[in-house]
Amino acid sequence: MTTPTRLRVGGKFFLAVGIVLLAMLGVTASGALGLGRMKAQVNQLYDDNIVTSEATTSLELSLGEVEKAALEQISSIDPARQAALNQGLDETLIPDVEQDLDQVASLIAGDRDAPTRIAEIRRDFDSYLARRRAGDYTDTSDQD
Repeated sequence: MTTPTRLRVGGKFFLAVGIVLLAMLGVTASGALGLGRMKAQVNQLYDDNIVTSEATTSLELSLGEVEKAALEQISSIDPARQAALNQGLDETLIPDVEQDLDQVASLIAGDRDAPTRIAEIRRDFDSYLARRRAGDYTDTSDQD
């Protein structure tokens, strides 16, 4: 009969260290995979929420600037000031709103209520543009 091989203390120690190292390697690999998945989820959250919030805020600010200019047009009797406001609206403010509307629409395209909400904003903005083209925001009376 053969006698079983007995490990000495040094062999047992290295075997135990090897098992602990393999376990640590498994935990490290599992942690790295978990962090990779979490990073992907954080990026998705950023894309879904923060970028959309920034675009929505930009749209709100652009609409506010158009509203401010429209109110100033209504209250101004100076033709030069009205012309300057018209130029600002045509060259900057209205294109900014249209660009922001397009950006928000593309970002929330997956939202089930998005088409309705964007359509309402576009309809209201188009209504303002139609009134502006009709001259509702400029002084047409004689101010002599």
